[in-house]
Amino acid sequence: MNLTEMRNALRIELTDTTDSAYRFSEDQLGQAIMSSISLMSRYLPRRRILEKVVPSDQAAENVTIASGIGYTTYKPVKTITLTAGGTTYVMDTNYSFDYFTGKITVITGMADGIYVAAYTVDKSVLYFGGDLSDFIRVERVEYPVAQNPASFITFEEIENCIIIKGENTLSATKHVRLYYLCKHTPPTMITNGSYPTSLDQAIITGAIATIMLMQSHECLDLAMDYFTDVKTDVGSMTAPIGAATTALGSIAAEITASKGFLTAGTPLINKPNAGDRVAENYASFAQMEANLAQLYLNESERRIAVSKEYFNQANIKAELINRYIAMHEHYKAAGEAKLNLFFNMIGFKPELPVTSVSSNQAVSS
Repeated sequence: MNLTEMRNALRIELTDTTDSAYRFSEDQLGQAIMSSISLMSRYLPRRRILEKVVPSDQAAENVTIASGIGYTTYKPVKTITLTAGGTTYVMDTNYSFDYFTGKITVITGMADGIYVAAYTVDKSVLYFGGDLSDFIRVERVEYPVAQNPASFITFEEIENCIIIKGENTLSATKHVRLYYLCKHTPPTMITNGSYPTSLDQAIITGAIATIMLMQSHECLDLAMDYFTDVKTDVGSMTAPIGAATTALGSIAAEITASKGFLTAGTPLINKPNAGDRVAENYASFAQMEANLAQLYLNESERRIAVSKEYFNQANIKAELINRYIAMHEHYKAAGEAKLNLFFNMIGFKPELPVTSVSSNQAVSS
């Protein structure tokens, strides 16, 4: 399948075929497919062959030094001499040299320009940097090539280099074949990927697993957002509850004051008094205090209503938290089930026994 066909097949599997209301974007589907191919490449990597020619020693190679830096064409290097205009420059005095990378760095007495480098190539090391695409590791090194039976040498792979172990060395102009593992090339809009078409469905299954797990994480993130909101709502209840408590305390004070006026005014009813309407005035004062008490009661009820609103909002959001956590668990279980199916499809087939690529990576043998 090409990328267009795979996206369409993935939408069918996800029941996301209403083009006016897609739940998943083209980019999301494409990323899920890429993730599935990348994961498959760890267990069923692509096997390829690179053939290289062992470089010869260079008697007079022109090396351009710019901004005080230059490089030999081949590396690593065993010995080197650098000259220009009849002058031989001294290593570690005029320039420093990195034998492994072939890098020349000017120290003093050398201007930018073209220099002649005479050097011998280290035949115990073969550099392949830049020649391998999406390289994972080298499996075998055949040298010399075209032997019957094929001759494979012992090697160690370090920093894009093959280091020949034992007493073997490479000879200039001879061919070397590197058998290596690399990532699969994903499909494009018009071409298929580098893997067999029999693995198309496995990749779709892995992409579904990726999307399900992505949905699971999204639900968990939403639950955490609402949890933060719940804490904010609960915290917001503190101020109105405190204000309501204060108002309730003031009610008691006003009732006590009203009672005091009534107590003082009662004995003055129907008795001659020095002033006019003394008993009625005490009654008025008592009523005023009662009115203040009612105002404080109204204020406390209003504050309690505000705190109840925050409480109700917190409850609603708590229900959403539970819902999103349930959805998180659902998507997580669905994603893990699809992931297990994906591994069964690519890694546990009888004809594809799994062996180790590294401590963290497996490859079918």
